[in-house]
Amino acid sequence: MSDQFETRSGGEHDDAEEVAGIDPVPVLGPDEGLAPEPPEALDDEADWEPVPAAVPSSPAWVSAVTGVGLGLVLVQALVLLGTLAQSLAVARYPGDFFHKLGVVLLSNVGSANGLALLVAAVVAGLPTLLGAPTSEGVRRRQALVFGIGGVLAVLLVLGTPIAVRARIHALDVGGQAVDALARRVLATYVAGTLGTALVALAACLGLSRASRTVSPRP
Repeated sequence: MSDQFETRSGGEHDDAEEVAGIDPVPVLGPDEGLAPEPPEALDDEADWEPVPAAVPSSPAWVSAVTGVGLGLVLVQALVLLGTLAQSLAVARYPGDFFHKLGVVLLSNVGSANGLALLVAAVVAGLPTLLGAPTSEGVRRRQALVFGIGGVLAVLLVLGTPIAVRARIHALDVGGQAVDALARRVLATYVAGTLGTALVALAACLGLSRASRTVSPRP
């Protein structure tokens, strides 16, 4: 009897809520109704990927002129190596190694070699002087030209007094005096060979620094 009364009372209560327009309160589970968990924070250092910088493309003429400059310095390197090999093979000239080296230098090396190094440095440095975009390969070729050209220019500077000494020694051994004509010839040789070598060395050093510091024009 009491159960029927409770059931009826509960039913009347539900009917009353529906009549009044009140929605019944839903029954939530143990995991429902909780605030959503915040998303995990992104690790800036782990998830951030730097965008690689765009590699500038070099015009065709830039690759061409740096290739010409590299070819010129390699030719001059072969010339100096051949000169050294000749001095080691020469046996008919009396004197020490430096005298033989000087004789061979007088015959094979002159102002044309220093001028070739200067031209190679200027040609390879044209992209830098004009502000042209250069790729990594072009910059490597420029570094080779300026590095090898600078070393060869130093060798020419050191070899010039050795050549002059050999010429004076040859005149002395032959019983000839160092007259005005011989002095003029030697002065011309020193001015041409030493002068162009020093200018080429300065060009290699200056253009090498400029290629590392000067930015290409936009």
